[in-house]
Amino acid sequence: MAYTAPPGPQETMQNFKKRLYGVLLTMATTGNGTGELRIARKHPGISWLRVWINLHTTGISDHIKSTWSAAIHDIIPTNERLAAIHLTTTTSCGRCGATDTLLHRLIACDEGPVIWTWTITRIAAILRIHPKHIPGEWTLRPTFHHCPPP
Repeated sequence: MAYTAPPGPQETMQNFKKRLYGVLLTMATTGNGTGELRIARKHPGISWLRVWINLHTTGISDHIKSTWSAAIHDIIPTNERLAAIHLTTTTSCGRCGATDTLLHRLIACDEGPVIWTWTITRIAAILRIHPKHIPGEWTLRPTFHHCPPP
């Protein structure tokens, strides 16, 4: 016999998001005792408050935000990550043979350079700086400050 949920009021999207965030926060901090996120321990020099502000203040859909959040938290299944949790034996990229990291996939391999060139021109225009000053790390952890509107 299949399980059916007890009747009750429909959960709002806002309550669902709060509950989901609570579960993700619990999963991310379990085991370290400090309440600090795993990614913050892995990259201590990053201004994480700025990253979260940039993620949540963009005018993009929730689907894109969740994908970007997965990239920020470094949970995309690259060969480097899969090897770290013993699910594969190699860290090499299947296309070019370099170490398969998320940054490698986004800016160096396959169509990555074309997409990255387009992206840095857009970020540079928004920030009013030259594209050569945009580090590749900003695709994963966007710590820049937006310029005020003209």
